[in-house]
Amino acid sequence: MSDDDDIVVPTACEDWSLNNDEGSEKRFWWNSSYSISIWEKDLDVQKEVSLINDTDVWKKYIDFQIKTVFKLCPLCSKPEGNEDMKICCYCGSTVHVSCSKVATKDQIIYKPANAGFENFLRVCYKCEGEKFTPRETPREKDNVRRAALRALTMKDELPADTYEAIKKIAAKAEKTPDSEDLMTELQNTVQTFFQPKKSLTFLKKASIASKAGGTGVVAAEDIPAYSIIGVYPGYPDALCGEQAKLGRPTSIYALMDLNCADYYNDVFIELQKTFTPFINEPNESERSNCAWIQEIHHVEGRLSVISIKEVKKGEELLIGYGPLYPRSYPFHYEAYAFHPVEGYEDPVCFALWYWPTKDEKDAKLANYVAYFQDKDCYAYWESTEEEAAKLAQA
Repeated sequence: MSDDDDIVVPTACEDWSLNNDEGSEKRFWWNSSYSISIWEKDLDVQKEVSLINDTDVWKKYIDFQIKTVFKLCPLCSKPEGNEDMKICCYCGSTVHVSCSKVATKDQIIYKPANAGFENFLRVCYKCEGEKFTPRETPREKDNVRRAALRALTMKDELPADTYEAIKKIAAKAEKTPDSEDLMTELQNTVQTFFQPKKSLTFLKKASIASKAGGTGVVAAEDIPAYSIIGVYPGYPDALCGEQAKLGRPTSIYALMDLNCADYYNDVFIELQKTFTPFINEPNESERSNCAWIQEIHHVEGRLSVISIKEVKKGEELLIGYGPLYPRSYPFHYEAYAFHPVEGYEDPVCFALWYWPTKDEKDAKLANYVAYFQDKDCYAYWESTEEEAAKLAQA
């Protein structure tokens, strides 16, 4: 952080400041009283920037804390279990009931932004100034209620019928939160969004001897080149960096701004019937046969996995995790990713880029692929010399 006036954006705030991050050229909100740092886009205050005040930011921050999947209590450094966490009416932290006490009316009205959130508020022992010793609690297995509530946070992405189906499951789970049948129903419902129906016939999970017996994904039958393997699941994990300061383990299933695994780096139970989180990187003697692609019908940042060559029955699907992934195993680095080519709408054109090293400058163009929207399929772009010249120029 810097206190230079030239990196602070003028607002009507006193407690909060909006700052330019020079490294990323993005802006973030900073609250020095409680050491809160969060990207501007994650709060998305809908108001002219110069008029935004502290109440505007606090309201958005409290709402964000209520809705985020990745809650962590700063008093005990433990994540949310099956009991809903609350929000401290002073510092805005997510806190366990056991790490907080009932907030009085005066404590709640102390901050105008608390209005409307009364049912979610308590006061943490730290802000109350009371001595507190966190109690040791065993790790809980998520029940179907917690899993369904997570899935419902994807409302803006899910098809209406899928969202309504999950809502019904969540309602039933209020009465029977430990129902195994409901959990299976939830997993199958969530799977329909992340896995194309056809993919369920040509994929299977297996123990991979070359990966120390860990889980991998193999072809249950021959998979044609340029087949969508699945959509990478997960939820926005905006505070992972801040939570690392509280001892949260480094996320190993994060992709872009999304994360499909819990505090303990286990894939969330409602996502266990998807395949893409279980696709391994190639080891030293293997090569990638899959790539990342931003499909046009998914929101920005929700990537899919696509095969870049034919994958024979019994072969393991492999994909590069990119240059920043924290590795502690032998691997062969190579990454493939598709990027859209401007000026092509019917069909949409994608360029397949290949990175043999972690250096972005070493990228090589492999080939082009067309996406036919009416058939929802991808195919190799067989270009004429004239078309190839046009693509190269684009």
